[in-house]
Amino acid sequence: MTLVENVSGANSESDTATQSRPAPLCKASFDFTAALERMGGEMDLLHEHMTYALNDSPALLGKMREALAIQDSRQLEIAAHRLKSLVSSYNHDEARDLAVELEQMGKNANFDQADHTLARLIPMVEALNNAIRNFMRQQGGRLP
Repeated sequence: MTLVENVSGANSESDTATQSRPAPLCKASFDFTAALERMGGEMDLLHEHMTYALNDSPALLGKMREALAIQDSRQLEIAAHRLKSLVSSYNHDEARDLAVELEQMGKNANFDQADHTLARLIPMVEALNNAIRNFMRQQGGRLP
């Protein structure tokens, strides 16, 4: 089985279209194939980035929670910007858009809807992290 077939569940004998054009490595709203392409096709580099995502995304979400609790607009802006970059690597457009909203809220010191926006973002990031863990297990990678 190829990498794409192993992750997506495609059968190498039943789908020649899958062989000619790789299917996304995840069927959710993010795309590990795109991330792998961004890494120049280097699986080791993708695993390194995934480890970074697993380590940093919970900390960034925590920084955003803290920023909202103490009304620190600069901290919100910076943490949201960093998370935006992280989720963008996996073409997670929905999470990226929410991170952009939070970044702008921080930039404008506007906390009116920030709690609600963060509450919508958290499960998306958690789903991405769970998919990353599953992907790394399937690839035999060590989890952080």
